[in-house]
Amino acid sequence: MASTRSTLTSGYSGGLPYRESVTIPPCPVKLDGTNYLVWSRACKFAIGSRGYKGFLTGETTKPIEAGPSQEKWETTNYLLMSYLTSSMDPGISRGYMLLDTDDAIWKTAETTYSHVGSKAQRYEIRKKIRETTQKELSVSQYYSTLKALWHELDFYGKYTAACSTDITSYTSLENEIRVYDFLGGLIMDFDQIRAHILSTDPLPSLESAFSIVHSEDIRRSAMHQSPSQERYALYSGNTNQRGGSTDRIHTGKSPVICDYCGKERHTREKCWKLHGRPGAPRKGINKTGSTNQITTESCPTDTGFSAKQLNTLRSLISQKDTSSSSSTTASAMQFSGPSTLGTVCGSSYASVASTSWIIDSGAIDHMTGSSHHFINYCPLSGSSKVKTADGGLSSVAGKGSFQCSSRSLSDVLHVPNLTSNLLSISSLTKSLNCKVIFFPTHCLFQDLVMGRTIGGGKMDGGLYILDSVTPVAAQISRPVKFLCC
Repeated sequence: MASTRSTLTSGYSGGLPYRESVTIPPCPVKLDGTNYLVWSRACKFAIGSRGYKGFLTGETTKPIEAGPSQEKWETTNYLLMSYLTSSMDPGISRGYMLLDTDDAIWKTAETTYSHVGSKAQRYEIRKKIRETTQKELSVSQYYSTLKALWHELDFYGKYTAACSTDITSYTSLENEIRVYDFLGGLIMDFDQIRAHILSTDPLPSLESAFSIVHSEDIRRSAMHQSPSQERYALYSGNTNQRGGSTDRIHTGKSPVICDYCGKERHTREKCWKLHGRPGAPRKGINKTGSTNQITTESCPTDTGFSAKQLNTLRSLISQKDTSSSSSTTASAMQFSGPSTLGTVCGSSYASVASTSWIIDSGAIDHMTGSSHHFINYCPLSGSSKVKTADGGLSSVAGKGSFQCSSRSLSDVLHVPNLTSNLLSISSLTKSLNCKVIFFPTHCLFQDLVMGRTIGGGKMDGGLYILDSVTPVAAQISRPVKFLCC
């Protein structure tokens, strides 16, 4: 809408300051019956900034005597009437055309649309506040949206306090409610900072809470855009070129979520949790890139084995049929000092094939009696034992990891006495970040981030057996790679 002009050429004693030319900025909103608060504030700012506030309130009255002063008052009155009606929707402005003064238009609009004290209006605002969440907004934009709604709520419901104590109590309660509203709508990235604010006693003010969250948002943005991280990403991209990958750094504004760890700002190909930090040596690959050779790595702890003990253990593991008892293993390796490492629960698994994997809700760790399922292997001292359902103890010869879909499951125990392979549900759901859904005839593994089915099992003889054709079981059976400790 074009700006409205009024030219005053002589002195005026009715309270209006002398102006050569007056330009009132156009109103940014039009009154449509639902936005009175915003419309009235915009008009008041524009008209008041030009010295015409008295015309809206009725304090600047029309001069009694005819003359230049009266003419200027009438000119200004027509100017403001035109300004107010032109800032309304056509259907609304028609009802104000027959009024004679600008203050009459102003007061009639206030009476009709302000709804001061209206419970229905306050209810609608409270509903909007509850439904407002950050989503794709920045912290500042989200806070500003809530701030506007709170101002509307204050306008439509005035609290009358009986004493100063009431004012203090009411202000404190309103601050607490608004802090909860603000924190409740933040995205999950701010869970830790939200918990920190809620644990603070006394609860900080709304402005302080926003300042804390905003500072954290700025810090995260700075870390995400830091040069060092960009160098890491570039280095990771270059190292992948040998394997044929030409992925580039993501530079778009849309959020990128890794389908492995569920975190933002990187993809599976750049996930440090899956591939390790850039520059670190990759396990199982030698300098020439060959992956079909024996891998030699160091165990995280010192077992104190002698060379003779290691050779004996390698001979036991390399046998295809690991039917030796725990006493034979203990005697050969001179192990002592039993300790409980895990518990094997459930019924007898004797009828299950040795190549099958039983989905066990009672097992604390993944366990196998065969060494052929391991990708890498680290011998243990033999003092660690697992407790079976009959109350007996079986020695743990070692532990390692195997590949499940494209994700590595670590700390799988090698228990030579076991005749079946056990998949621990508690360990599996943590490692794969998935959930298990049981049905009368089968069960399913579903990824928590993407909701995709990544594997399953079938009921067989009262036991849930991992389906060998599903992605979870696709890479269970692989050649063993021995690790030297």
